[in-house]
Amino acid sequence: MTASLTAAGNCRVIVGRMHQRRKMRKLVVSIRNMTDEQREAIRATAAELGWTAEIYEDKNEAVAAAGSAEVVFGDTPRFAVDAQDLKWICSPSAGVNHFTKSEAFMKSGVMLSNSSGAYGTTISEHILMVTLAMQRRLPEYQEKVRNKEWFRGYTIRSV
Repeated sequence: MTASLTAAGNCRVIVGRMHQRRKMRKLVVSIRNMTDEQREAIRATAAELGWTAEIYEDKNEAVAAAGSAEVVFGDTPRFAVDAQDLKWICSPSAGVNHFTKSEAFMKSGVMLSNSSGAYGTTISEHILMVTLAMQRRLPEYQEKVRNKEWFRGYTIRSV
């Protein structure tokens, strides 16, 4: 979730620049499992920049609401199908191939951006965790513990 908020923060700069051109605008955010605090932070920042922010956990509801949005922060190409005012889709993920393969995104004038770099620390930590777990044979030891067995026979290695 922190990475998603970092990606949203990166997108804030562009939204702020877009605000300078027109008055009140609509932002649709489609991210699951956000805290109330995170939702409020997005709404407050949007309001500060002259935008209304609608936040949805249900992707279908977000797609329906995106019809009148200028900016969408979400991960489905379906946002571009009926959104007449859409100017920008910011994907919370680094990969956007699923957008470029969709005919729905062939609309001219819609900017597509990703959140490349937002997950670097998280991915690095995950890789380190898995490397240590494998080097220390954690899955095998977990299985022995689960079966209430005592075993000292595994050779473990250092990184």
